[in-house]
Amino acid sequence: FISFAHKEGFGQKYVFGDLLCELLALRPHVCCDVVDRFVDLRDLALSVVARVFRDFVDKCSSTSNDNETPASSVKIAVRKPSGGDAAFALDVVQVPYHVLQAALVVIGNWPGDKSIIDFGDVDAVDSTADLSTARTACIYLVQSLIVPAMPGNSGMQQPGAAGAVFTCNERRAVSVENWVMLTKCRCVSIAKLAVLAAPETHLPRLLLCCGIASTSLVSMIERLERIGSESSDATKYFSQLLAPSAISAWGAGYQGGGRRVVARKLLGRISAYFELSGSSIPSSPFLVWLVDYCSEEKNKKASRPKLSSQALKVKERLPDFLQQVPAQGSLSKLLLDKEDADIESLPFEADEVPAFAVVASPCDIRSTSSEGGFTTEAYQEALAANDFLTLDSMAASLIESIEICPVKLPNQARESARCLLLALSTSIVENIEEHPPVFVNFVLKWYPFLSQFSWGQDTDENTIFEAIFCQKNSASALGNDTWASILRTCAEFSWTEAQIRSCQTWILDGAQNDDFLACHCPLRMTDFLVHTSNQCSIAGKPFAGAPIPPFVAVASQAHASSVVRLALECARIENGASNASSHRFTDRNMMPTWFVLLELTARSSKQHVTLIANSLLSQLPSDGWKGALYPFILLRLYITLPSMMGLGEAKLREVLISAVANPRSGWLAWRCPLDDQVRAMVQTLGSNWNQRLLQTMMDLSKRQPLIMLRHLRGLANVLQADGTVSSSALTHRNRTIAVQGSAVAKTKQGVALKVTATHWGYCFTEPLWSSVLEIISSLPNEVAFACGLKMGLVDIYEAFVKLIWVQHSLEYPDHTARIRTKLAASFASFNSFDALAWAEWMESRLVGLRRQGPVRDIVAKCEIKC
Repeated sequence: FISFAHKEGFGQKYVFGDLLCELLALRPHVCCDVVDRFVDLRDLALSVVARVFRDFVDKCSSTSNDNETPASSVKIAVRKPSGGDAAFALDVVQVPYHVLQAALVVIGNWPGDKSIIDFGDVDAVDSTADLSTARTACIYLVQSLIVPAMPGNSGMQQPGAAGAVFTCNERRAVSVENWVMLTKCRCVSIAKLAVLAAPETHLPRLLLCCGIASTSLVSMIERLERIGSESSDATKYFSQLLAPSAISAWGAGYQGGGRRVVARKLLGRISAYFELSGSSIPSSPFLVWLVDYCSEEKNKKASRPKLSSQALKVKERLPDFLQQVPAQGSLSKLLLDKEDADIESLPFEADEVPAFAVVASPCDIRSTSSEGGFTTEAYQEALAANDFLTLDSMAASLIESIEICPVKLPNQARESARCLLLALSTSIVENIEEHPPVFVNFVLKWYPFLSQFSWGQDTDENTIFEAIFCQKNSASALGNDTWASILRTCAEFSWTEAQIRSCQTWILDGAQNDDFLACHCPLRMTDFLVHTSNQCSIAGKPFAGAPIPPFVAVASQAHASSVVRLALECARIENGASNASSHRFTDRNMMPTWFVLLELTARSSKQHVTLIANSLLSQLPSDGWKGALYPFILLRLYITLPSMMGLGEAKLREVLISAVANPRSGWLAWRCPLDDQVRAMVQTLGSNWNQRLLQTMMDLSKRQPLIMLRHLRGLANVLQADGTVSSSALTHRNRTIAVQGSAVAKTKQGVALKVTATHWGYCFTEPLWSSVLEIISSLPNEVAFACGLKMGLVDIYEAFVKLIWVQHSLEYPDHTARIRTKLAASFASFNSFDALAWAEWMESRLVGLRRQGPVRDIVAKCEIKC
């Protein structure tokens, strides 16, 4: 870049070291990832940055009254080059901000495997020391920037990065993010020094870091203890560390909640660290204050009267093993005295206590009263006023009444839940543009619960299904994606197996009617059937002997017919919306949901495969979207389930061949369960030919010609490898060798050497080449010559022509006599099936034999009679 800039005359002089510092400062994470992979680059960056930093320290001083100081310059107190007490021999200098940032980045990236360096005990690096080694450069930067805070230094600028300020406004130049990076450094020694050098106001934020070393954690707690003991009022000092003005510098993630939330996070994080390390918790005034403050804030919150309209939160029942977790945390047990045992360990809010810490009987929960119950008028009034707090309270009260007190008024509560569900469904369709975003969140939260508890002895469940799958909901503010999320939540967390089975049956029974499909959303119903099928994916295979769960869609032929109608209706909707569906259908992995439903139904039995195939063939041929998509569907079903689809019908074979010949199909990339088996046969044929294997491959070519067509290029590669001469191939059985003996060559040094000149085609395995021709002859002509020419058959023909030409040029025509006879028969079939394609190939030229003329001339010279 520097050479390019100088050549183009950008008008600015670029220096490598300064440019590297700017890059490290602008993209620290990207640069760290790169230098981690290249040790030499990391060492180079350390050495360059250290030299640039030392150059500025040596020549820049804040005492030089420079009125043209850039606004990005930073004042920093560093050690003097020589003389005096090293602890107080400081000199305030000015360095560019990007140089300081680059120095901190390379320090924080010092690897953990080199942490044997104790940066606090090594000798000071002199200003004239050689910084060409990474170790020396890193020690110099650490000793200059990461300087532990010195007691009794209130009148002087704090040394190192902790006291660095901008020259323009005297604000801190090193942010809390930089100190977090240094605290989480892989080098334990640097991380500990960063904890001791960081400003006091940043210490609580550093305690919240994830993955810090235990030594750094203990050092922070000890430093807070020492600072608190030196303060006249430790409680006030600790409280000021968590003041909003101090927290505001921590970043956007800590702005909400204030001092109380941060204190609770600190208590939980410290408790977790000591729990994981298994070490004892030191007695610290800061930790004792933290527990006391959290407990006091909790008691204040619990004593406040709660608003009657505040919603009760529905808590799902936890597993039994989680309910055995004790309610009191280990950290508070160690920190609190025995007389304070009645204070709970962690300061949760009254409505945020975990379920395993709550011990309450169902009788303690107040049931829904007539005043707080649901009415349609109250719902409409709250919705019109966008009072979602009241709506949330309504839904929560209904769910609590049904879930916790099932004995009291279950029918009334369930009827209210059903009414609220229907009213909510009506509101989704009406006033689409007037719904605020919070309305969508309300639906996502409560719709699954309301639908779960709306079932009852006297409840018509079809009404619930009508509300969920109504076609009008597709045009609402929620959209199909949001409805799909709601239905998946219902199926996974809310509905029982009986409710899911009832919904599946309702969909399949109704899909037989055209009016039903017109009034309900097929895409939503298809997604629900696939999601609740409990079947493995197309690519997945169950373990051998593992039971396959029953699928309601294949319980009867009528249900299977409904699945076909539903899936094809979804295909019509997608192709009607855009023409991208057919292109997405040709992908290897991203299958439309409706085809997944078809595949799950088809693989259950051959009868269902026949049903699907007949339904598609009855609509063909077609000039519309059906003619473009249906052949691909049949081809994909055949490739996925080759042994279950019969090829006896001529119309089906014709459709499959036309789909294979379509260049947009991309069918060679699709998964086929027979691919691994055929691929292993091809490889074995090339390495260990035998008659039984040949007969198996010929039978497969006759039964599943399209599957064998997928592996013609593999056969061509086997032939190319067989024609290549190797030392092991010369002694292989059934090997035909055309040239033997050695020639004598002289090098420039006059040394005589014996060499054997061998080229491709000098030797080959005659049974292998004959077998490939027999496999090709087993393919039907409409498959081999209508589709196979673009899928490897031409490559096979070219390999045969090259081999025969090589043997003919070596004057060994007898070696290829039988091959020429079989090849001539295959050429005759090619010419009779497609004379135009045959003539075009005859006029082409082969790679490596272009000087010999077109293929027609080579065939004539080699006496291949066709």
